[in-house]
Amino acid sequence: MLSTPLGAVITAIPEIDSQVSNLTDEILNAHASASRPFYHTEQPYVQGELKELFKERNKARKTWQHTRHPQHKTELNRLQNAIKRKIYHYRQQAWEDNLSTLNAEDNSLWGIAKAFRKKTSPISALNGPTGIALSDTNKTEILSYVLKTAVVIPILKPDKNSALAESYRPISLLPVLSKLAEKVILARLNDHLERENILIPEQHGFRPRLSTSHQLLRVVEFIKEGNNKDECTAAVFLDIQKAFDRVWHTGLLFKLITYKIPPPLIYLLNSYISDRSFTVKINRTFSQLKKINAGVAQGSILAPTLFNLYVNDIIKNSNTIICMYADDTAILSRHRNLDTLVENINEHLAHLETWFSVWKIALNSSKTEAVFFSKRKPPPEIILQKSKNTLVSTHQVSWCNR
Repeated sequence: MLSTPLGAVITAIPEIDSQVSNLTDEILNAHASASRPFYHTEQPYVQGELKELFKERNKARKTWQHTRHPQHKTELNRLQNAIKRKIYHYRQQAWEDNLSTLNAEDNSLWGIAKAFRKKTSPISALNGPTGIALSDTNKTEILSYVLKTAVVIPILKPDKNSALAESYRPISLLPVLSKLAEKVILARLNDHLERENILIPEQHGFRPRLSTSHQLLRVVEFIKEGNNKDECTAAVFLDIQKAFDRVWHTGLLFKLITYKIPPPLIYLLNSYISDRSFTVKINRTFSQLKKINAGVAQGSILAPTLFNLYVNDIIKNSNTIICMYADDTAILSRHRNLDTLVENINEHLAHLETWFSVWKIALNSSKTEAVFFSKRKPPPEIILQKSKNTLVSTHQVSWCNR
């Protein structure tokens, strides 16, 4: 309490300082008794080496955002992966240390055991499209229906006519729980694909440690080797119509069985791709729900890997090479004799068109381009045999050494 009575006049400076100090102590004591203590929430392992990695990661991110150089992106990815590994290691070690200190005598063991035995709260009745779900079976059907419904946002493709519906790319927005489930499924699926070496090496799309730069380097090296041998190189860049939207579900399941994917994963993926629906959102307006009979959702986590599996058995040819990044596909061949070169390309195209037809994949012949890399005369014609003899658009690039 203050030692000076109310209304008293204080003139001495030491007495004023003393009263100010007393008042300050009273305020701090009142605050301490009325407030909850605040504890620093920084994890104990976020220090030392890990803190330095955070600084390096932030610096690398700024560098990459400024330059957009692939090498800087690779360095950023390396640091992010190193941070993830260290955090996982530290958390695992902290959990093991916590378990080792549990003791029945101080009730710490029973406290954590009680937390594991805690029962989940029941799910109340749910409103569904067919009525109110009371049983657990009906509730699971409604929840799975909600998780399989996507909100599609149309995004205009670059340099396309905004008045045409086909100029928009449908991007699916999925529920958070659905994406979490996809990440778990994808981790299991990728482990099996890597362990059994199922995906073809020509496919670089959405695979660890592979990128468009690697595929581009492969193409350039193939053309350069042909130039050094005085050979012409022909490349055909195929345009697949609505690649992700036209995946045939029955065909995809057949291929999963052929690749000997574990049956539990196949059942799970079958449930994932079947009975899906979508609604289109423009501004704040939603369309009616539509059922999805084919395709994998663009914007989902599993879609790229499922598409890679769907096109994994693409036809190859001994006289050509194939380069793929998801649905972007190119076939290349080189030879000194132009007639032989064209024959090799046309033969592979004929086989590919048959394969596309069997697996219900549409090829856009008007956007398919052929490019010749040569120092010689104008390029010959390359023909899509199955598309009413439609000629592929052909261009010539004069090769020069620099």
